Amino acid sequence: MLTEQSIKILKANGWSENRSIDFERYRKTFKEKGFIANDYWEEVVKRYGGLYIEYYDPSYMEDMLEIGKTVDEAREKAKGNFDFNILELLEKDYNVKAYHGIAEMINKNFLPIGNCNYESISLFIDQNGKVYMFMDGEILDEYESVDDLLNKEFIRTFAEVIE
Repeated sequence: MLTEQSIKILKANGWSENRSIDFERYRKTFKEKGFIANDYWEEVVKRYGGLYIEYYDPSYMEDMLEIGKTVDEAREKAKGNFDFNILELLEKDYNVKAYHGIAEMINKNFLPIGNCNYESISLFIDQNGKVYMFMDGEILDEYESVDDLLNKEFIRTFAEVIE
């Protein structure tokens, strides 16, 4: 279940609580790229697929000011994002190879659902609905669901809607 804070940020980025996009295009593309969809992945795609979520990350603002950025420069750099536009990501062959390689490397049946921090961290879901953040050959964190991921990351960063 999403927190009030998460719902506010998501709605500011085009999401709605009853969102359910057409899944067939995603299923077809996934199959063509060698992935087999599961129920959890389908649910995530219907609810978040195609969304690009950007938010203000005040936790990063202080770091920017400390290295000499002006307040305006720091505010521009102090943004976080979640990109659930998986079809766009799968258009790039190097992403497809990387996603398959990651699943093989850690011996899990992972399906890619997007990325965050401007493509520096990949997001995957497993056959049980658990979400993983993956970067530089390692799992950074695990979450019980996409809602859990968004709630915890928005709380961790003191996330705010970009005005």
